[in-house]
Amino acid sequence: DTLPSIITTTSTTSKIKMPKIPALKFVDSDNIITATDAAGNVTQIILKDKDRKHQLKADVKSLSYNGQNSDINKSLFHFDWLYDKKNNLQVLTQQIQSKKDFNILSVYGLNKTLITGKDVNGKISKLLNGLVLLKVTTSKGDFNWSY
Repeated sequence: DTLPSIITTTSTTSKIKMPKIPALKFVDSDNIITATDAAGNVTQIILKDKDRKHQLKADVKSLSYNGQNSDINKSLFHFDWLYDKKNNLQVLTQQIQSKKDFNILSVYGLNKTLITGKDVNGKISKLLNGLVLLKVTTSKGDFNWSY
C-alpha cells in the first residue's frame, strides 16, 4: 500500500518541507515477496507461474495485508520480459486488471512503450518513447495503476 504524501510549506519562504518517509523492508523468498513498513504492517504477495531462468515471467497468485487474504479473483497482475544474448532488454509486457473495472496492457519493444486498455476515464492508447513502467500499488486488496 502506498504511503501518504504530505507537503507542507513555510509561511513566507515558500520552501517545501517533505516529511521523513519510513523505510520499507522487502524480502524476496523465491515466489513469496513480503514488504513490511515501519509500523509493522505486512503486505505479502505470492507469485505463481514464475520462471526466472527462461522467460522471466510472474503472475500474482495471492495478496494479503496483515495476515488477511484479499479477494483478487477478478484482479490480475502479470508481467514477463525477454533479454537478448548480450543481456539487453528486448521486450517487457505488463498487464494489470482490477475488480474496479480497468484493464491495462503495456508493451515495451524497439525503444517505445505502448500502453492500451480501459479505465474509469475511458479508452487508453498511448505510445511513449523509451521504457515506461507501470506503477502498481495496492489499496485494501485491490490493484491501482499509474506510470
